[in-house]
Amino acid sequence: MNLSMSVIGVFHTLACVIALALGPYMMVARKGTPRHRQLGDWYVGAIMFASVSSLTIYTRHAFTAAHWFAVMAIVTAGAGFALGRWHGKGAAWKYGHIAGMILSYYVLVGGGVNETFLRVTALRHFIVPRVGPVVGMTHMTVMLAALLLIVIFMAATAISGWRIRRRQRTRLQAAGSAA
Repeated sequence: MNLSMSVIGVFHTLACVIALALGPYMMVARKGTPRHRQLGDWYVGAIMFASVSSLTIYTRHAFTAAHWFAVMAIVTAGAGFALGRWHGKGAAWKYGHIAGMILSYYVLVGGGVNETFLRVTALRHFIVPRVGPVVGMTHMTVMLAALLLIVIFMAATAISGWRIRRRQRTRLQAAGSAA
C-alpha cells in the first residue's frame, strides 16, 4: 500500500475522513435540529477543505478529472449548504438541499474509490495500464446508491410535507366547525 503524501495530502485525507464519517450520520439523524446544523457546518467545512486542498495536489502535473470532481463537490456542497441555511418560506429548498448534500457525498465517495484503486497494491492492476470494468462497476454502484438515496429522501420529504399539510387542514376544519 502506497501512503506517501505531502503535508497538504495528510490534511486533505483527514478532512475526507471527517466528511466520510459525518455524511452517513447526517443522513440518518433528525433534520433541522441545532445538532444537525452544527454537524452540517462541520461536514461542509471538511468537504470544502478536502475539495480546495485537492486542487493543489498534482501527481501528473496537470488539471485532471479528479480536480473537476473537486470543483463539482465545492458547487454541490456550497449550493446544498446555502439552500439549507438561507431559505425562504415553503419547502422547495429542501429538495435542492438534499440533492446538493448527497451529490457532494457521492463525489467524496467516488474520490475514495479512485484512491483505493490507486493506493492498494492488490487492486492497482484493475487500473493499470487502463481503467478496467471493475473500477467502472464500482463507480456505477456508488452512483446508483447516491441516486437511490436522493429519490428516497425526496420522497420522504414530500410525504412528510403532505402529512403536515393534511394535519393542518384537519385542525383548521375542526376549529371552523367548533366556532
